[in-house]
Amino acid sequence: MQRVGFSAMVNLLIDGGWSERNLPGWLELQKKHADRLVVFGSINLGKSKSPTFFADLVQEMEVQKRLGAHGVKV
Repeated sequence: MQRVGFSAMVNLLIDGGWSERNLPGWLELQKKHADRLVVFGSINLGKSKSPTFFADLVQEMEVQKRLGAHGVKV
């Protein structure tokens, strides 16, 4: 990043976003480089037809926040 002149990076996870995927690994990198990396989680809209979607969504956002995400990409 420094070689090309970037001072920071924001990762807006787009792979479905649920915390069992790549989020924990990115959050570990964020801890090591807190001054240069900001990580956002995301939501899996593919599950939107599930009758428990909104309850699951709230729970997932709570998990992502607890893990250290700065926000959620929608």
